Amino acid sequence: MSLKHFLDKTRGKAIDIEEFPFLFSLLIYCGICGMGFSFIWFVIVANVYPDFWNRYTFAIATAIIAGFLGMIALAVPTTQKIFDRSYETPRDWDYYARSRMLILVIMFAVLCCSLIWFTGGMSSPFSPFYVMVFTLVLTRCALPHPGLALLFLYGLAYIVAGLVAAKYGPPLITDVTLSAIKHGTEREYAEFIFVIAAMAVPYASTLVAEVRAARRQRPVQTPPTEPNTQR
Repeated sequence: MSLKHFLDKTRGKAIDIEEFPFLFSLLIYCGICGMGFSFIWFVIVANVYPDFWNRYTFAIATAIIAGFLGMIALAVPTTQKIFDRSYETPRDWDYYARSRMLILVIMFAVLCCSLIWFTGGMSSPFSPFYVMVFTLVLTRCALPHPGLALLFLYGLAYIVAGLVAAKYGPPLITDVTLSAIKHGTEREYAEFIFVIAAMAVPYASTLVAEVRAARRQRPVQTPPTEPNTQR
């Protein structure tokens, strides 16, 4: 099966092209949250567990943040191109939007699972954040219904991140430091916040989507014409 057939609009959720800017905006916000939350967590770890940081862990943390930034840098111009498609070079815009969506979804899975491996694997506080994004992508983004390929991708990436972290953690970090991070109160508070966000963000996206749908269904009222009083 070719990629174009895999992403064909007729397979599953036939979301209209006008909806994609909203879907891309969700991924942009996810990228911003991933970058911001990662940076905050890295700062907390630097202050509480300074032994965690060396040239390798610093390079990995920088690469993760840069990856989220690259995800945003791809999503923003894609959204603008779809907005301005009537002025752009003619192309298959449905395939264009879905292929870019697939790239962003894969990027997020790789980045977030790298972050999960880097922050403790199965005990990472970012696991609820990962599940939240999977829920958003499954319910909102136009991937083949009912999302078996998406489940396989996100499930396999998470399993690999957890199993690799159990055997191979961040380089040059002692087991004592890793254990202190995994069982620290900072991790518990971060996980608690992400669990709340994992419930609140999908609700907010559903609310926004329903408001947008109601606006589209609202009939456009034309202003009354003024009577011609000139003779």
